[in-house]
Amino acid sequence: MEYVGKYMENPTRRRYENIRVYPRVRILRTYVSNNKVGHLVDIAWKERVDHGMVDRKKYAYNKQLMFGSLLLFTSDNFETILCATVLDSNMELLMDGYVAVSFQNPVSKKIFSEPYLMVESEVFFEPYHRVLKVLQSFKQDDLPMKRYIVDVQTETKPPIYLSSDTTYSIIDPKSEELSFPVLDTNQWPENESFGLDDSQMEAYKLALTKEFAVIQGPPGTGKTFIGVKIASTLLRNLSLEGTPMLIICYTNHALDQFLEGILGITKNIVRLGSQSKNKSLEPYTLYNLRGKVKSKYSYLYGSKRSELEKIFNQMTELQTKIEVCEKGILCYKCIEPYLKIGDKTYELKSSNEDPVLNWLFDDFKEDSYTVEDELEDWEKQLDDEPITENKHKIEACFSEAWAFKEIDSMMNSVKYVKDISDNHLEGQKMTDKFEAQIDKVRKRLNCFKKYISFGQCDDTKEISLGKVSSLYAISQDQRWSVYYSIVRTIKNDLLTAMNDLLKQHDKCNQELNEVSTLIDGEVMKTVRVVGVTTTTAARRHDLMRTLLSPIVIVEEAAEVLEAHIVASLTDHCQHLILIGDHKQLRPTAAHYRLAKDYNLEISLFERMIRNGVHARALTTQRRMRAQFVELLVPVVYERLDSHPSVHQYKDVRGMANNLYFCTHDVLEDSEGMEDSWSHKNTLEAKWCVTLADYLRQMKYKAEEITILATYNGQVSLIKELSKKYNTLRDVKITAVDNYQGEENRIVILSLVRSNRDGKIGFLAAPNRICVALSRAKEGFYMFGNMNVLKAASSIWRAIESKLAAQNAIGNKLTMQCEFHRGNTLDVTHPDDFATSLRDSCLRICEIK
Repeated sequence: MEYVGKYMENPTRRRYENIRVYPRVRILRTYVSNNKVGHLVDIAWKERVDHGMVDRKKYAYNKQLMFGSLLLFTSDNFETILCATVLDSNMELLMDGYVAVSFQNPVSKKIFSEPYLMVESEVFFEPYHRVLKVLQSFKQDDLPMKRYIVDVQTETKPPIYLSSDTTYSIIDPKSEELSFPVLDTNQWPENESFGLDDSQMEAYKLALTKEFAVIQGPPGTGKTFIGVKIASTLLRNLSLEGTPMLIICYTNHALDQFLEGILGITKNIVRLGSQSKNKSLEPYTLYNLRGKVKSKYSYLYGSKRSELEKIFNQMTELQTKIEVCEKGILCYKCIEPYLKIGDKTYELKSSNEDPVLNWLFDDFKEDSYTVEDELEDWEKQLDDEPITENKHKIEACFSEAWAFKEIDSMMNSVKYVKDISDNHLEGQKMTDKFEAQIDKVRKRLNCFKKYISFGQCDDTKEISLGKVSSLYAISQDQRWSVYYSIVRTIKNDLLTAMNDLLKQHDKCNQELNEVSTLIDGEVMKTVRVVGVTTTTAARRHDLMRTLLSPIVIVEEAAEVLEAHIVASLTDHCQHLILIGDHKQLRPTAAHYRLAKDYNLEISLFERMIRNGVHARALTTQRRMRAQFVELLVPVVYERLDSHPSVHQYKDVRGMANNLYFCTHDVLEDSEGMEDSWSHKNTLEAKWCVTLADYLRQMKYKAEEITILATYNGQVSLIKELSKKYNTLRDVKITAVDNYQGEENRIVILSLVRSNRDGKIGFLAAPNRICVALSRAKEGFYMFGNMNVLKAASSIWRAIESKLAAQNAIGNKLTMQCEFHRGNTLDVTHPDDFATSLRDSCLRICEIK
């Protein structure tokens, strides 16, 4: 409500920090579509009333009103509020100025009678909402792992399912089975038997023998590898029958990687969620496994589903009737039951058309001989096939859509008469009749458009039926006012019925979800491993509770907000293993002040390490060249060794250096633009794409090159420039923050910041520096203004010293033929790459 307070201080603005304000909206009716049930909101209501139309581009093509976004409605200046979330905001709805919402609590039909102010939170609400509901459900004494999470006990106990005589077995690299008492680490086999180095072995022991284990893994040290190794040992030695191991990851990508490793141990797994891009995991999704397990709840599920479909169909029928009330003129049969007040009955009469039309438009008296009769006689004279009359539905006797269709149809009939007429006189007579009919429909359409606003006015302006003595003794304006008063009464009855159905729908839907949870629980108890993201774990917490999972392994634990991890646990958790690296990306909090002042950016993982809970760190990396590691030690890590395998990398083809920082003093594009939403540097963007193109000419595959940038604005610019190069079509271009946990053979990095004020933003944050400098395996090339960076950060000063010691920094790149090492070319500007590619020796030589 902090931002709402800012709005109330200055309500004339439309956009505020973290919120959007829609000053006058109207809740129209219940929304029933695509198996979604909620309420339809006209967010362009004021615009529609004032101008009679809506700018269709105004609400489309942007990120506002996303599914799950939080909305607040108030009609009394926030004395009271209604909370809702976006239920459906497809493009067609938004372009017409509508959005479907789901209110968090039951609402009455009074919401349809007055305008509201609507506020939208720009922070995506759904995951926070789920987590909050779970945390609210916890009882203080039942909080999982309370001894460590709340009491911060640094001495960790063994898991309660282990005893002093519990024995584990493994298969060593020689395929021999070795057994050992798990809690007596002195009797364990040598490290070589496990295929682990010293630091991995320490982490492995900790994870198997302590009920709360924290394992830190710097870049390239094999966090997923050790996690899968731990899981495989537990799966080999514990039955876990009916209580599967739970694997939780922050991202879908990391979860897929982990589960793919598990598939080498057991196929008895299930993955929750629908965001997996790994085809090998498709057979193991919950969706696919449901059909393979026969459930005792299947009949109940089918029964509830049928009941829900029946209610939904009834709601759809009611919604159609409500839409007719809003878009057309109701026929006499619809309003006739409402023309009686007490003992008095009002009548409408007409000889040849719906009485409501004759009463409302009152534009002329018709002969009993109609245009249709004339046409029928004409066709008999011509001995031609009769034209089929297009009869419209009885629910409405007039609407704008019908009028346009009717006019179009009659104009075609005029053309038809002219085309087939042999008798000029008779044909002209028929044509005149049709044109008169067209004129009549057009006049009625204009009248309808004039009075349709009556239906959008407050009911206080309407004339109720009981206030008139005769329906024919009042003016046309008054007739329309009385008509809309009757329609409002009909709509209220329909809305009451709809509200009753909505309550039935919500109750039945909740019961169906409960049965679905029971079925899913049965499916998941047949497997040994359940994989889930933190968001899905919170969303399906009711399902997580049914699993009774004693063992939980959390990967990427240092990236996740503490609340999200706690909400993923249940009171059945006996063994929690956290794997991550707090020196890389931290959790992202939506509110900066909450992140800084209340430490929300500190994960449970980091808090445990800070408080001295037993933890182990992996110290040997197997990803990058040793010279890349030197940039991180001791700037970020006290110790990070390199495995011998990384010394076997060949030099990057066509480059004199495998590591290089190309520094410049060209200002970023957003220099002097205080309101710039992101930062860009065109020079660096050109460097990135031309270098990537050059490396492609050196026969590196597009999939072996990644271009990283520290700002989304720069990512967009690089992507745009890359379109000029066919060679870069499959080169990955993304932001540093989106690339944690990933690696590539060659990485090109744009640091962007270069300004007179010496501002470098989050480039001063050690965590982001760490991620940016640790993605490359064989070749790493950076572009940035080192003078600005080192002036603002001691970390960058230390990095510059490391680069200078390796002769890996300067204002130019040096190209070098891989076969003729003395043949080099200095590139001082991105355009110089064209020259280098014309020099035959810097292309791939034909030397075998």
